[in-house]
Amino acid sequence: MSDSKLAPVASHHVIAKQKVGGVSSLVVPALYIEVGGKPTLVTNLIRYFTVYPLRSYDWRRKTARAVGLFYDFSKSHIETRGNKISHRDMVRAFALAYLNGTVTPGSSEDALGLYWPPSSIKAVKGAVSSLQRFTSWCAGEGITSSEAVSGYGVFPSERSFIRYLSTAMKIKDMSFLGYTSKTGDVAKRLSGKAVNKIVDLGTSTDATVKTAKYFPSWLVPDLITEGFIVRPGVEVLHEREDLAAKMITLLMMFGAVRMSEPFHLWFNDVIPQVDGSCKIILQHPSDAQTNLPYEKKIIRKAYLAERGLQPRDVDGLPKTLYAGWKDLAVDQSLQAPVHFIHGSAEVLFREMFIYYLRYREHLIESYKERTNTTHPWLFVSKHGDTTGSPYSIDSYKKALERAYKRLERRKGYTIPRGKNAGTTPHGMRHFAGQSLSDAGVDSKVVQRLLHQRSIFSQQTYTEPSDQRISDELDKARRKLNDEGSLTLTNQIVEALEA
Repeated sequence: MSDSKLAPVASHHVIAKQKVGGVSSLVVPALYIEVGGKPTLVTNLIRYFTVYPLRSYDWRRKTARAVGLFYDFSKSHIETRGNKISHRDMVRAFALAYLNGTVTPGSSEDALGLYWPPSSIKAVKGAVSSLQRFTSWCAGEGITSSEAVSGYGVFPSERSFIRYLSTAMKIKDMSFLGYTSKTGDVAKRLSGKAVNKIVDLGTSTDATVKTAKYFPSWLVPDLITEGFIVRPGVEVLHEREDLAAKMITLLMMFGAVRMSEPFHLWFNDVIPQVDGSCKIILQHPSDAQTNLPYEKKIIRKAYLAERGLQPRDVDGLPKTLYAGWKDLAVDQSLQAPVHFIHGSAEVLFREMFIYYLRYREHLIESYKERTNTTHPWLFVSKHGDTTGSPYSIDSYKKALERAYKRLERRKGYTIPRGKNAGTTPHGMRHFAGQSLSDAGVDSKVVQRLLHQRSIFSQQTYTEPSDQRISDELDKARRKLNDEGSLTLTNQIVEALEA
């Protein structure tokens, strides 16, 4: 999808979401192009997607869209103007049409009949890059020989179109790609050189210095103490507060976890410690061990399959179940510990977890009555027909918005919304990172605490040990406890301890 509010509309292709036969759980955006007046599946694109089953659906969708739009453009161009330009000139013309739109300025005329609006440089570069990666793979598969097109037959088959596209995107002297297993990587390196650019779009309007907007410190105390109170004055905790939403907020804001990660937690991934701390382990949603007491030792994917369930990162799941999964840094056991940036947040989460675990049992009973099975995910819904079902990301976002509206109504202020204001869930994670930075924690340690795989110029031997992380975090906690910081203020600490 283009970054523009308007984007090119398909005219000779359609993309349908469907499962790949013979490949379990792989859902792809299947591209159908118009050949001889009939829809024809681009099978080579399906093959390409199966080579990269772990890439996101969004990545596959953008690739399918880029190929589809190039098909629309080249087909319309050849039909209206004939096959009078070279393959590579067709790509250049496609990129410029994508960038500037196809409607003649000052009129409503479009000789190609596409009526594309102008798009951003970022969108066009993304489309060209997607085409380059796909055709580099085609080169490795031997789908590279040119095939002339002319007249109104245009592309007599799907394969003829792929050959035309591959020839159009081909970089000079890249015939050797057929002899290497890393064709995509080689093409990516070569296509980045100015001499090999098919079309030079100059510098995009993207920010060259990116600053992360973190959650506003002034809002944290009110959100923690009052935002999730649904029924003030009610004594029963789970009726008074939205426990799941508040606990997820604590994990993101003070445990620096990503938006998707709380929704993969199983009930046994949180272990309250006798010293008042709380051990929380993020586990790979499919391949990590279950670690369930009195259960056989199997991976999570297998355990879920026995109950007719799937890991929550599988493409094609209903929106209420899908949570996605960022490829975070895990150890050999496919685990990554959560570290709270402040002891008071850890104590609060521990107390809430102990209560919530008992409350969850009642919700799971309702789920079991409906489905004749149970599930291991920690956070569950508590509403109507979905009671006991796994809690969804959409439910959390709605709960957070309700919390904002409560505060606006009760406090009389307006809470800015959006990424630039830092009030998205991801802004909470940035709040944790900023707090650690304020406390002077080493950048490599911050990287590990945020479960990031790399930073610029990272070397394996500079990785901090677990003990160093604990030592650095202890120092940061003492400093934050004693002095506070510009981010994690004394008011926030008082709210956590209230």
